[in-house]
Amino acid sequence: SAPICAMLCTFVGSSSGLLPPAGNHVIGVQSMAVKLATPLLLFNADMRRVASGGSRLLPAFGLALLGSVSGAAVGVAALHAHLFAALGDDGLKAA
Repeated sequence: SAPICAMLCTFVGSSSGLLPPAGNHVIGVQSMAVKLATPLLLFNADMRRVASGGSRLLPAFGLALLGSVSGAAVGVAALHAHLFAALGDDGLKAA
C-alpha cells in the first residue's frame, strides 16, 4: 500500500545518504509521518477479516499474558530481597 511504500522509500533514502542525517526537524517530521501512516493502513483493513483472524489468536494471546504476569510475579517473589537491596524502598515502589 502507499503508506508502506512511503516508509520504505524514506528508509532507503536515509540509509543510502540521499536524505540528510537525522536532526530534530527530521525526527519531528518522521514522527508525524508514522502517526499519519498508521491510520491510513487501518482504513485499508478489512475489519471482518481482522476480527475472524483475531479470534483464533485470542487464546494464544491470553496464554502469553498469563505467562508474562505469572513469570513477573514469581520473579519478584523469588528476588524480593535482592531487588529491595538494589533499588531501595522507593525504587521497589516505582518498579
